[in-house]
Formats: sequence, structure tokens, C-alpha cells
Amino acid sequence: MSSIDLMELQDLEFSIDHSRKALVVIKNQLEGNNPAKVARANFLKTQEEFKILSVTQKEFDDTLSQLVDRISATEKSLYRGTSFSSKELSGLQKDLDSLNKRKSNLEEELILLMDKCDNSKVTCENAEQFLEREEKAWNEKAKILMKNGQNLYSQMRAVDLILKNTRGKLPKELLDLYDKLKISKGFAVAKLEKEICSGCGVALPVSEVQQVRNSKQIYHCRNCSRILVEN
Repeated sequence: MSSIDLMELQDLEFSIDHSRKALVVIKNQLEGNNPAKVARANFLKTQEEFKILSVTQKEFDDTLSQLVDRISATEKSLYRGTSFSSKELSGLQKDLDSLNKRKSNLEEELILLMDKCDNSKVTCENAEQFLEREEKAWNEKAKILMKNGQNLYSQMRAVDLILKNTRGKLPKELLDLYDKLKISKGFAVAKLEKEICSGCGVALPVSEVQQVRNSKQIYHCRNCSRILVEN
């Protein structure tokens, strides 16, 4: 029956359309929000923060080392026994006191900085471990998505060949009718399910239901004009 052939044709088109939509979903998943990218961005951020703190700590260490050298040189000048005036001795003592105060403040700041640097290092290491887990999980997921996509594409091509072969066997006037209904109605063929058109939901009189069941010709729903096929 030609209406059955058209239903088969429509089912093939639905199958291809479903595969296309599934491929779009897979494509969006592959190109969309990648947790591994977020994890990498976070790792790079923590890594940069750790580098900055490390450089700052090195600068503090160097400054402290230079300060210790200055204190040592000042102490030698103050206590080496060379005759200085009371004013000069007083000036050296003030310099030494000032240097020691700076050293004490710098050591306190350095302790806080070292603590920050240690915490930053731990944060960076944790971020790196998290990144490794996320990349592994994403690579496994992407591999599955790619495989599913390839299978879908192969199935779609196979169905498309069957579709073209099916269309090639149908009369042109029948295909023209089918295509026209598909464009105007969204889909051309509707099933008759318990005396109801699946296309528009309108119930058919018993007499028309019998015509659909017994007729070898194309029969249209009186409400939506779709081609009816008994379910």
C-alpha cells in the first residue's frame, strides 16, 4: 500500500533527523563547557600566584641577607676599638638600632610570607592533582562521545541510502504530495490510533475508520489533511 510506503519513508526521515540532533548534542558537549579547561585555568592561576610569592620571598631573603651584612659591618665599626667621637659613636649606635629594627620587622614579614608561600604551594599542588583527574575523566568521556558520534554518523549514512532508495521506488506524484504535506504540516503521515488521528487528535467516525482500514488508496484526515495509516 502506498500510504504504508510513505509511513516507512517518514520513519526513515525521522530516524535521520533524530541522528542529526544527537550529533549536534555530541558536538555541543565536545565544544562546550569542558571541566578540564576550568580546572586548567584554576591551576594556572594558582601556579602564577605561587610564582609571584616565591619571587617575593626570594627578594625578602636577599634584602634580609644584605641587611645582616650591613648590621655586621656597623657592629664592627662600632666595636672595633677605633677612636670615635661621642657624636660619631652615637650616630653608629642609632644606625645599628635602626638596622636591627628593620631586620626584626623584615623577619616578621618574611615569616608571614613564607607561610603564605607554603599554603600557596599546597593549593597549587592540589589544583594540579585535580587537573590531572579532570583531564583523565574528560579524555575518557570525549573518547566515548567521539565513538558514539562516529557510530551515529555511520548509521545516518546507512539510513540515508535506504531513504534515497525508497524515494526512488515511489511515484513522483506521490512524493510531491508527501513533500507538500511535510512542508505545510511538519510531517505528512499520521497513524490512526483507536479511531483518533495521531497528527491532530481528532476522532474519526467509524465509517471513515473502516475506509482507512480497507482502502488501498491514499486517505486523508478530514481535519488536518495528513495521510492516514492504520496503526
